[in-house]
Amino acid sequence: MSKPSLAPNAALADGRVEMFMQPIVDLVTGRPSVFEALARLRRPDGSLATAAEFVPSLDSDDLDALFRIALDRSLASLAHWIGLGIRVDISVNLDPSTLGNPLCSAWVEEALHRHDIDAERLVLELLETRAIDEAEQNSTIDALHALGVRMAIDDLGSGYSTVSRLRHFDFDLIKIDASVHDGFTTAPASTLCSLSTLIALGVNVHRPSVVEGLESLDMLAVAAVLGAPLGQGYAIARPMPAAAVPAWTAQSAPLVDQHHLTTFSAVLAYHWVHGRGSAHPGNTSACPITAFLAEHNEGSPVDSWHVSQHGDSVKDTAGFGRKLSEWLAAHVAPGAGGPAIA
Repeated sequence: MSKPSLAPNAALADGRVEMFMQPIVDLVTGRPSVFEALARLRRPDGSLATAAEFVPSLDSDDLDALFRIALDRSLASLAHWIGLGIRVDISVNLDPSTLGNPLCSAWVEEALHRHDIDAERLVLELLETRAIDEAEQNSTIDALHALGVRMAIDDLGSGYSTVSRLRHFDFDLIKIDASVHDGFTTAPASTLCSLSTLIALGVNVHRPSVVEGLESLDMLAVAAVLGAPLGQGYAIARPMPAAAVPAWTAQSAPLVDQHHLTTFSAVLAYHWVHGRGSAHPGNTSACPITAFLAEHNEGSPVDSWHVSQHGDSVKDTAGFGRKLSEWLAAHVAPGAGGPAIA
C-alpha cells in the first residue's frame, strides 16, 4: 500500500516536524559525545517521512524554516538533557542554501540565547546537497565560529565533500561517509586503504573523525581497530525520539575490546594497521590475533605466518605477511580476489 501524499510546505506550517536523535559515540567506551538531530515529518496517517523523502522538494525559504524549527527543538531537547545531568552535545544539519542566508548566524545566536545553551555545545553539520559557494558562505561560517559554534563537514568521501574542501573551510569535525566502507565485504583491501586514509587525515589535521553508517558490529570493530575515535550507525543505535535519549544514555557501554578480536574483519584490520612494513606490537602470546587463530585455525600454516610478524624487525622475505592478509581477506570476502594487503 502506498503512503499518503505529503505536502512538506503544509507540514512545516502545521508544526508536524519532529526531531529524532542518533548518537555519535566513542568507539572504545561506547559513551555518546554528540546526538545528531534528524528531522522527520508526521504524515496525516501518523507515519513518519525521513528527510531524504521530503527535503528535496523544499525551496530555499522552506529550508530556512526547517532549519530554524530543527534548531529550536533540538536546543530545547539539549537544555532538558543538561537539566538531567547528561553531558552531551547536539548537532543540527545545515543546508548550504541556509548557510548562504545572511541571517543564519543571527538565527543561531538568538536560539542559543533563548535556550541558554553554550555555543560550543552546538555542532552544525554542513549538508552536501549542492556545491558550496566559498566566497558567499565563508563569512557566515566565520560568524558562526565567532559565536563559538562548531562546524562539521558531512559525508566526506562522497558527492561534493572532497578532501580539498578542508583547505577552504575551518571544520571542527569530520564525518566519513558510509559509502567509503560499504564495499568492505567485496573488496576489503581497497576499502581498508580508503577508510584508513580518511581516518588518518582527521588525525593529521587535528580534527576528530566520525565513521558514519556503521550498520554491523563487524564494521564497527573494523573502524575502531583502524583508529577512528567516533562512530555512528544502526549497530550503535537507530534514530530515537528525543524523550528516549536519557534512558539510552544511561545504558551505554563499551563497544569494542581491541585486545579480544572476534571476527575475521577485525583481525584483518589489525594486520592492516600493524603489519605493513613493520612488526606487530608486543610478543606473540599477547597479540589478539593469537587468541583468534586458536579458535579459527585448523592446523594450517597460518600460525607460523603470524608468528613471523612479531619481533624487533620483520624482514618478510617469504611473504608470510601477504599470505596472512590473503587468508584473512578470503574469509571476509570469499572469491573476491584482488590485491593483497601486506
